[in-house]
Amino acid sequence: MHRLILIVLLLAFPASSHGESWITSYKAPAYFAVDVGDVDSAIAWYSQAFGVELVDDTTAEDGRWRIANLGNEHVSIEIIFDRRSTVADGDARFRGLVKTGMSVADVRVVADRVEADTGERPRVLDFEAHGIRLIQLHDPEGNVIQLHSPLHDVPTDEPTDEQAILQMHRDVLRYHIEGDLDAWMAEESESYVSANRGEISRPSIEDRRARLQPYLESTTFSEYRDLVEPVVRVSEDGTLGWVICQVQIASERDGEQRNSVWAWVELYAKQDGAWRRVGNVSNRRE
Repeated sequence: MHRLILIVLLLAFPASSHGESWITSYKAPAYFAVDVGDVDSAIAWYSQAFGVELVDDTTAEDGRWRIANLGNEHVSIEIIFDRRSTVADGDARFRGLVKTGMSVADVRVVADRVEADTGERPRVLDFEAHGIRLIQLHDPEGNVIQLHSPLHDVPTDEPTDEQAILQMHRDVLRYHIEGDLDAWMAEESESYVSANRGEISRPSIEDRRARLQPYLESTTFSEYRDLVEPVVRVSEDGTLGWVICQVQIASERDGEQRNSVWAWVELYAKQDGAWRRVGNVSNRRE
């Protein structure tokens, strides 16, 4: 089924004055739909104006409607001819822009927020032929905002952000055992915040080095490992991330054997295209 033939009938979701915005980030390609009387002329004009190419062109068997989709990497345009737009009764639709939309990371996240705010969940539709998942929102005047996201993850040799952050977490556990302070600090941001033992501090890299160097030199770790699978999350816009973990530590220092269990939150931010640790909140099991 064509991804845009269906015009989904949804309730108009009233905006709430409280809580998180439904749509927190969006990206190319943009989208809009226009209702026209001459599809061929519209295809020619929009192709010239936006540099788009015809993706598909579908007509109803009875000729009642025709829909053509145009697009490139920046914009998707839906050209609609519908005889209901030409009848002279109260149900006639006006020609012109009838829908606008945008791409988001995951429309299911938006649907969750709408449902939490309004109690009504938009229908989430999957269109295999176009590789997208979409929802439609109606504003109080009935205007349609169409959101879409990829139906499947794009195969890539690059690790996902979650995988990259999880690996950095595992690396910092290993740096303790190996005493590799240089590799540890290379992954951390100059701007850093720490919350520990009831105090908040913002140590510089030099401060962190000065504190950690004697600690690593005087301590031998026989165990520094996750007790449970860490919880890893990345913000919808891909700029912030965090790891929540529980770690078993066994060490020897000054001839004394020490065993402890810690839980902490590692904070990450993407800076100049690379992930950096920017903070830590920790506590020890008593």
